[in-house]
Amino acid sequence: MAPLKYLFQPLKIGAMEVKNRIVMPGMEPGFGIDDDGRIQPQHTEFILERARGEPGMIISGAMPVHPSGAADPATIRMVHLWQDNVWPGLQEMVRSVHRYEVKFGAQLNHAGLNRLPKDSVCASVVPQLADMGQPWRN
Repeated sequence: MAPLKYLFQPLKIGAMEVKNRIVMPGMEPGFGIDDDGRIQPQHTEFILERARGEPGMIISGAMPVHPSGAADPATIRMVHLWQDNVWPGLQEMVRSVHRYEVKFGAQLNHAGLNRLPKDSVCASVVPQLADMGQPWRN
């Protein structure tokens, strides 16, 4: 049996076919997203350089879908998917990746405790929030 026998074989995920089984996982490079959550050319070029290596798929860094889940841009910059003004930059990045027949996925996210010190939404009481004097609601 050959090592990594299936690594460069296509893989079907539902109706989508990925050309190989190499996936760049979601990560935040720490640059290329402005304070308003828009992708900048520097970020697109970073992702595009990874696509040139022809993985089967690239997953974006964390992208919140609602303002309550966005981190403070002074700590982590995220693409604000709820805002229409982010779509042109995101679409350009995805089109660029697709030129190399690489699939693109988004890591949907809620910033959780990185949301502090603003109100956090919790499914139940989180003792750490009370200990820190932070507001919470469930």
